[in-house]
Amino acid sequence: MQKVVLTLFAALSACFIWTGCGPELNVDEDNGVGGFFNTPETTVQAAVESIYDETAQFLDRQLLVESYIYYGNWQQINSSSREIERLWNDGYNLVKNANKQIYNIQLLDDAQIDYYKDQYITHLSVLRDFVLYNMNHLWGGIPLPKENPDPVQYDKLPRSEEAEVYRYILDDLQDALNEIGGSSANRWDAGEGCVSERVIYMLMAECALHDNKGGRAKGYSDFAVRGDDGEFFSLRHTDPYRPQKSIEISVYSKTKASLYSKEAAGDIQDLAASWDETFLRAYGYWAALKRLGIAQQKVHCEEHQLLLPIPYAALMHNENLTQNPGY
Repeated sequence: MQKVVLTLFAALSACFIWTGCGPELNVDEDNGVGGFFNTPETTVQAAVESIYDETAQFLDRQLLVESYIYYGNWQQINSSSREIERLWNDGYNLVKNANKQIYNIQLLDDAQIDYYKDQYITHLSVLRDFVLYNMNHLWGGIPLPKENPDPVQYDKLPRSEEAEVYRYILDDLQDALNEIGGSSANRWDAGEGCVSERVIYMLMAECALHDNKGGRAKGYSDFAVRGDDGEFFSLRHTDPYRPQKSIEISVYSKTKASLYSKEAAGDIQDLAASWDETFLRAYGYWAALKRLGIAQQKVHCEEHQLLLPIPYAALMHNENLTQNPGY
């Protein structure tokens, strides 16, 4: 088992101190400098925290790409765009890393970590599904890594239909809900920066709205509306150009949950104005404009520009991929 722990540690590309998600670290101070990584618990915590950081970086880049759309900077929206390629690569690198960490955690005995391994896996799987959801609506169907294949095979996967990806994510999130439902509340009520039951319901609502399942989306978003006011999920990461500055991105809030609930109920008459007033150009805005059928009117784009072009490098590496129409 010591070999398994060392394998997990070696798999980490970077180690970040656990801050706010889950229990506090139990570090044996008598062990000195090397004490932090002496237990599977702290190693797993560092692995999960690194995926949180990767998710924040992916979302930061996604919002940058979406800003090109809002400002009509269409020369940046092409298959050779550096930022488009980075966004695609960031997404799939996170999916690969999350799947690898899930596999490594599954090798551990429950007795080795106090915070049950299935709950750590839930953090990882929800963050992975969040990224897959966003890639799916940005590109309109993506290669879907359903298992944990050999990393080389990620470049060979065929492209799945957009609806298939949403349904896969919904099924996976239902499993995450079942895990959270079997856990005491204080294990998951860890603040704005962590996956929670409300976060999962919001992501399920987004998938259901895109998949034209208004009834299910209404139930999911209505659940998320209940609870405290204000934001209940935001992501943070350090600005690579200004290490002293931490970037915080608001993802889900009670107000946003109310907008999803109205959309699911078909109450969309003033919905666009509400988005403009409350969440202009923030996370979820571009997806909402497309779902409401007003994206072209808002940003003055062609129909094919509702989707991003698949990066040229991805097309060269995967013969199963074809470019989106219009690019």
